[in-house]
Amino acid sequence: MVSFFESRMFFILLLIALQAQSKINFCGHNEVRKNHSRSRFLADDALRDSDWQPIRFAVDWSNMSSSSKTKYEKYVNASIEYYSNALKVHRIIDPVAWDSSMSTLTCNYHSDDFYGKTISADYFIIIAETYDVEGSYVAAATGCAYDVTTSQPTFGYVILNTAYTDDANSRDMISTITHEIAHALGFTDYDFPNYLKSDGTSYGETYYQDGIARGDDVRYIITPNVVKRARIAFGCDSLIGLELETQGDGGSAYSHWNARIMKSEFMSPQADNADFIYSDLTLALFEDSGWYKPDYNYGQNINFGYKKGCDFHSKKCIINEKPVFDEFCVDTTAESLCFIDYVSKGICWMSTYDSPISDQYNYFGYEYYGGDEFADFCPIVYSSHNCRIPDCPIEAYGEKYCDECRCVEGYYSLNGTTSTLKATCHYVECNDNSVTITVGDVKVVCTESGALVNVPGYEGKLKCPIIEIVCGPPACMNNCYGGKCVDGVCSDNSLNEEDDYNTCDGIDGEQDDGQDDGQDDGQDDGQDDGQDDGQDDGQDDSNESGSIYYLLSAITIINIS
Repeated sequence: MVSFFESRMFFILLLIALQAQSKINFCGHNEVRKNHSRSRFLADDALRDSDWQPIRFAVDWSNMSSSSKTKYEKYVNASIEYYSNALKVHRIIDPVAWDSSMSTLTCNYHSDDFYGKTISADYFIIIAETYDVEGSYVAAATGCAYDVTTSQPTFGYVILNTAYTDDANSRDMISTITHEIAHALGFTDYDFPNYLKSDGTSYGETYYQDGIARGDDVRYIITPNVVKRARIAFGCDSLIGLELETQGDGGSAYSHWNARIMKSEFMSPQADNADFIYSDLTLALFEDSGWYKPDYNYGQNINFGYKKGCDFHSKKCIINEKPVFDEFCVDTTAESLCFIDYVSKGICWMSTYDSPISDQYNYFGYEYYGGDEFADFCPIVYSSHNCRIPDCPIEAYGEKYCDECRCVEGYYSLNGTTSTLKATCHYVECNDNSVTITVGDVKVVCTESGALVNVPGYEGKLKCPIIEIVCGPPACMNNCYGGKCVDGVCSDNSLNEEDDYNTCDGIDGEQDDGQDDGQDDGQDDGQDDGQDDGQDDGQDDSNESGSIYYLLSAITIINIS
């Protein structure tokens, strides 16, 4: 049985090991795309309806075993439900008769579920599987065929590497599959030039603008709806556009939002245990394709950089070794810290790299030391635990995990003041200009963000969270299985419940470990042993109970493509 802190340290060590190796991409979209050429799908005279109607999917499971279909079908259905609700298309009027001539459309996969049928759909998708422990990706997708008149993708596939996905929970799988289907629908630099302007002509290379920001080359998506909504989201009326990721040597570059700007958005190249935001900005990009009309009721506000102004895009994350924005961190000695949404907690992650970091990203005077390369080497809290997911509450800290629980930082404990900052989960209640935090059996009222306040019965102080953020709507769990998220709650109440999370494994309290191991391991192993032990433990522990949860989280931090 893996304890809370053993799991936490496995996450840290494996994360560092994978940063050094960086051979496994969470999403292999660009890798598989280059292996397939696209085919014409609809004839020149194929008709589409003039009205906008919800997109219809047809799914082929014949490239997946029956047991895998049983495991993954609800996650695929949730992702398809999201796009069916969020996106409308000009529907293909005539049903498609599927015969042997269609074999050229399927990217070398067979389509037994389609064969011999006449199907009314607007997008045909194959779900396939592979089991490859040495494979370079966890999941991948691409389009295989397109409408010859509009260049709109009409056929594609998603492949899951079950060596990595079989032990993943619902949140990991829904976000992964939804991310991959977005690529298949056209969120890729292969399709961007084919997007249609309002006059019906394609953008070509005018969909983007290259520029300089924060001392480095950047590429902005400058299509009209993306620009409009990005300016509103970030509170910057002069924003040129929304940055695409430029890192990744083709694995992530130019087919994702920039992780420095859009860390928690589901089309960022990275993810961890923080909840994804399925934002209106990605829906805006789909609208700018000319192929889709989104329902923005299914888009959420970003939380990373939200309303931070133009400086968030133009200024560096760290100046004089201090974070300029709350989204970033420098405290690597902390036992744990809260992510910007106050829903999840983790560590301020930094690493020593094998090659020098370029000068514009050298924030600490040591050219080999920095945060994540996909986010301008900015140090960001990478989450290992989520306060809304059942976990092991530490009695000495008065912790609780629940739907209304949020992350709070402090130095308090029943066993004495802790010397390093830690993040803990507690039930919170929000009022007009204050937040009440329940620690154990006592309540603490915060009226000023950042204030240090006493916790009755505990030694040490609690650091009040940023009230407007901790009291703001969080991301909805599991993207409501494709349903509507309203103010952080699924409109269908039955979808607000989690059914497959148990990171505690039945361990209660662990009061002593919360004091001793949390401080010692957080400082020593996270900094010193990450280079040495990270490689060994990542191999040895990967099959232990509970380890895959951290393996997937660590992999997604490295690269989703």
